[in-house]
Order: sequence, then structure tokens, then C-alpha cells
Amino acid sequence: MKKICKAAILVLAVVAVVLAAAACSGGGNGGSVTEESGGLPAPGKLAPAFELENLAGEPVSLADYRGRPVMLNFWASGCGPCQMEMPVFEWLARNEDWQAEDIVILAVNQGESPALVSQFVAVFGITFPVLLDKNYAVSIAYNVRFLPTTYFIDKDGIIREIKIGAIISTADLEARLNDLISAE
Repeated sequence: MKKICKAAILVLAVVAVVLAAAACSGGGNGGSVTEESGGLPAPGKLAPAFELENLAGEPVSLADYRGRPVMLNFWASGCGPCQMEMPVFEWLARNEDWQAEDIVILAVNQGESPALVSQFVAVFGITFPVLLDKNYAVSIAYNVRFLPTTYFIDKDGIIREIKIGAIISTADLEARLNDLISAE
């Protein structure tokens, strides 16, 4: 029994070191994160600043959208609930009433190849920005443990809500967005 406990502790220590190394390696092609708020992201705190590449290889920064409400969604192509919510997000991106509210959708893919992500985008007809978190630096900074996870960030960069799990109805999404806009 003691050997099993020691082995489990060793495995956990190795995982912690790997995660810490990934968090510290924000440079290069994987993206970068800037700690502004300190501690774990939470409602009422400033969203961690970051820069990631989009599918065209262009850098996109959260700061590019300051002044606009942002829906920041973390996902992966093999995640069933992520697949279920993408049509709801695409509905939002194409909805004229919500376009007037100037809401930004940023979909952050976790660690998958650009080719696989591009294929997913084509199949689902996604028109909103898709960003590549190649080394998980942004996912770690946002403490994403389950997919999908969506952060609702107000125009001042403050996190207003964190939703873990899929948003599968337009009514649910609209209620959350109304709360986001009214909180400003």
C-alpha cells in the first residue's frame, strides 16, 4: 500500500512540474499570457491578458477587444458538448440583434493542430474568431479544467460569469448575455 501511495505522489509531482513548465512557456508559437489580476480568474476580477494566433497565423490579443463584451470559450474538436454548443454560438455570431450589441466571440481551441481545427471550423460553418492555444498556456492561466468552459467578460475586461459545460440553447445564451450587458 505504501508503494502505491508513493507512486501516486510521484505521478502527481511529475504532472505538476509538466503543468508548471507549460504555464511558463507562453512564448513562441503557443501564445502568451500576462498576469494582470493576480490569482485565479474569478467573477469580479480582471481577465488575464493573452495573445494567441488565429487559424491564419495572425496574433490576436484579448486587449484588441477592450471596450466590447467578450464571450471567451475554451473547447476541443473531440468534445461532444463543445460540438453541441457551436451551432448556438454561430447563431449568435449571425444574429443581427446581438451584432448590434457588439459582442465578441473568441473560441480558444486547446492544443489541436491547425489542420484539425480548420476542418472542424469548416464542418460547423464557424464565422467567429478561432484561436489556437497550442501549449495550453492560456487554458492554464484561465484555470480551465473541463471542456467546454466559457468566460463572460465585460467591456472593461472584468469577468462577470464562468460557465462550465455546454450552452446548448439560444435562450440560455441570451439570458447570460443580457446579464453581461446589464452588469456594465
